Amino acid sequence: VLAPCRYSLMNGATYPSYLRDVPPEGLIEHWKRYVPSFVVPPFVREIPNDAQVYAYLPVEHIAHHVNDPHVHYHIAGKDALNLMTHKTTKLLANTQDKRPCICKTTHSMGSKGIFAIHTDQDEQDFNRFLEESGNPTFVVTEFVEIARNVACHFFIHPSGDVTWFGSNENRRTPDGDWSTDSAIIMDDQDDLCALQMPFVQDVVRYCQALGFWGFCGIDVLFDGAGKGYLVDVNPRVTGTCPAIMLAHLLRDKYGY
Repeated sequence: VLAPCRYSLMNGATYPSYLRDVPPEGLIEHWKRYVPSFVVPPFVREIPNDAQVYAYLPVEHIAHHVNDPHVHYHIAGKDALNLMTHKTTKLLANTQDKRPCICKTTHSMGSKGIFAIHTDQDEQDFNRFLEESGNPTFVVTEFVEIARNVACHFFIHPSGDVTWFGSNENRRTPDGDWSTDSAIIMDDQDDLCALQMPFVQDVVRYCQALGFWGFCGIDVLFDGAGKGYLVDVNPRVTGTCPAIMLAHLLRDKYGY
């Protein structure tokens, strides 16, 4: 953390934010100018040993996490999805019996560690990745022909109540591939909320049962028949969350 990540613009001033160095020159002034109602976060360079820390993900050198780090790590794993809900892709015993299939390391992020297995060569590539990565744990799931790829972002309160931030949706590029970027359409938010809330409720019930609370985001794939599959749970501030929070402010203040 040599520089404040994009999440810092939404941290507020109630609690200090850890940053090993000072913010780059001009960044705070930039946020003040363009982010409606921006509150400057107080940055600290050290974490006191007795401090409780709300961590992006469990970090070994932090002595006291707000959430149990073992629970946090478990919920972030792809092997926890089938424990949270039946509305997810089926687990397969291997990569041979049913192809295509999907192989994912349990704690893959940003699509790294995720492979679609169509051929023996694909399987060899995946096995090579496992070997080079230290042989992490992984799951094999059924393949879904995607018609829609949507995500949502929310906050789980200790009571189990949910503060909903919003949704974004990936779109296809002209050549038919899925764009790595996603769209935030404010007029679609109510429909996307209703579409994804059944999946959110399953995730919230599971997290609350384990004592986890805080920021969370999920990814849901829908096939051509409209059936949805929970494929990812991110128990943290997601990369899109600040953009969605900012989109609400820009709409309310400027009418965007």
